[in-house]
Amino acid sequence: TPSMYQINFCNISGHLAANFAQRVRPFPALLSRLSFCLFALVFLLWQSCDTSLAEVRNVGFYNMGISLPERELNLDINVWYPTDSRRRRPYKLQSWSFRAAGKTAVSPGSWPLILLSHPSSGNRLTHHNTASDLAARGFIVAVMTHPFDNLDSMPDLYSWDLFVHRARDLRLLLDIILNHEHFAQSIDRERIGVLGFGAGGAAALLVGGALPDCTLWDTFCTGSDLRNPYCNSWAKNRIDKNICPALPLKHSLADVRVKACALVEPGFSMLFSHDALAWFYPPVLLVRGGVQRDQALMRESELFTTRFGRRIEKVTLPRADEESFMAPCPERLLQELPELCYSVDDKLREEIHERLVSTLADFFTRTLATGSPRAIPAPPVFEPVGPMLPERKGLAK
Repeated sequence: TPSMYQINFCNISGHLAANFAQRVRPFPALLSRLSFCLFALVFLLWQSCDTSLAEVRNVGFYNMGISLPERELNLDINVWYPTDSRRRRPYKLQSWSFRAAGKTAVSPGSWPLILLSHPSSGNRLTHHNTASDLAARGFIVAVMTHPFDNLDSMPDLYSWDLFVHRARDLRLLLDIILNHEHFAQSIDRERIGVLGFGAGGAAALLVGGALPDCTLWDTFCTGSDLRNPYCNSWAKNRIDKNICPALPLKHSLADVRVKACALVEPGFSMLFSHDALAWFYPPVLLVRGGVQRDQALMRESELFTTRFGRRIEKVTLPRADEESFMAPCPERLLQELPELCYSVDDKLREEIHERLVSTLADFFTRTLATGSPRAIPAPPVFEPVGPMLPERKGLAK
């Protein structure tokens, strides 16, 4: 963990300084000349360690279930947050294991909030290590299992419902956390960001104001192979019949409370053309894995960053793929879906995780900085064109 590396660094520095002083003790003149420099070095090392350690906090964990009977909807929500409590206990939820302080008070202060949206192959726990490590750096991180697009239930897969439901899930999650008695007074409402993995990245683009279309879809699969999840006959047929008839989107799903978006291997990027991203307003970070993809995905990865009409922040993690951003798999997942768990070994997964968290924390610290937020334009609102798609029962309005 970050705190472990910092503590080890400080301990080693202290031991080196003490050993150095012991060795020069028999030479008083030399010790006299070097004492001031040694004292200054030790002081600077100590001050650096003290500052860095102060930035890493203990992490609290709050598990909640929200029932919305009028919508026949049950929401599973987790929140990780900074706490001054030293208590930690083991948790095991849906076979995922971790340690945190349970339902302790949030550290005094006003903290930025990050909404985390998991990929279709995940749930609220598959990125628990990323949520926890961001909380240790001073963020409140909230994530729900998207009811209709998750590891155990995917009725929305490759359909327009996936986009609509995820965007509304994020708005609903934001409303719940901002009004929850445990967190309402601890969140800086001017510092709210979204972190999206896979399909969660598409949801982040929607709440940031993007208006997807299908202008690039017809040529997207040129040169694709079996590694491209969008271009097999089943997926392509689903996109043709269940997504493109609803596009281009004419009514913005933006939430102007969101001030920054980080996209990690965002899904469905081919549906976000230059015109589709013209209304996307927040600062954005794009994180990609560098593992070899098929030709269509490689081409799309290069072109996607050029469509924002402005320079965006982008980071490539050379040996990472989409699955490597997940927390280490529990035993059940190792047996049921080994392809999610064995794309990288444990050591490499930890290295990727540390680089990812460092990149995300730096981005959100800068873009959600304390002070007057930058002006956010009003999202566009157009009259819907064509027949409205039917609402799924249980959809949060």
